[in-house]
Amino acid sequence: MDRLLRDIGTVIKKELKEIIILSLSLGQILSSAIFILLFGLFIPYEQGEYFLRQTFASLSLYIFLVPLLMSSGLVADSFAGERERKTLEALFATRLPDAAIFIGKVMAVFIYTYAFSVIVVLTGAAGANIYLHRAGQGIDFFYNALSSFALFAFTIPVIFAGIAVGVFFSLRCRDLRTAYQLSRIGWLIICLPLIIGWVKFTITWEFLMPAFYILSGIDAILLFTAIRFFNRAKTPF
Repeated sequence: MDRLLRDIGTVIKKELKEIIILSLSLGQILSSAIFILLFGLFIPYEQGEYFLRQTFASLSLYIFLVPLLMSSGLVADSFAGERERKTLEALFATRLPDAAIFIGKVMAVFIYTYAFSVIVVLTGAAGANIYLHRAGQGIDFFYNALSSFALFAFTIPVIFAGIAVGVFFSLRCRDLRTAYQLSRIGWLIICLPLIIGWVKFTITWEFLMPAFYILSGIDAILLFTAIRFFNRAKTPF
């Protein structure tokens, strides 16, 4: 078990290093900066009082859209992207066990996505404070306990759900663009009940706590199944 944990840690470090290197390109820096400014400052500032009410309608972007956009893109790159860059075969040629490779890649995507999502959410609070001070209200804003749970805790199983769906396409698609597009389509279909109102998502403890445990259970089943069936010998290069 200790050996497996060390191997997982090795893969996590390797994957995070690659993600960070890719994120430091000029195009990615500009893209991330625009993303953070748009969702973190512009939208909360423009929504003003609507954002301050902390309803699902005003916070859904941060609970679902931001984590899913980030996780689906990164997990698509984790296998399909490496396949395009011709680095996947070298990783599979190591003595690292299949479980360590799979879990390490998943955890690296989760760590980076969660950190980025937290930055966006905290920047959103800053945008709301700018609105309040420019409106002359002279009070400071931060998310209440319920919203904080939704934004900082409920997003954890949301991210893992995005990874669980995305890794299916990433393992089977030979190019990054196809894997990314199929991941987005898959999540659009899954989120359709929320979009059209069949499922009423509300930011209340009565809804969030059961939803948190149900989604976490689904994530565990999907990822455990994926680990059991992941086999580098059957993964296309």
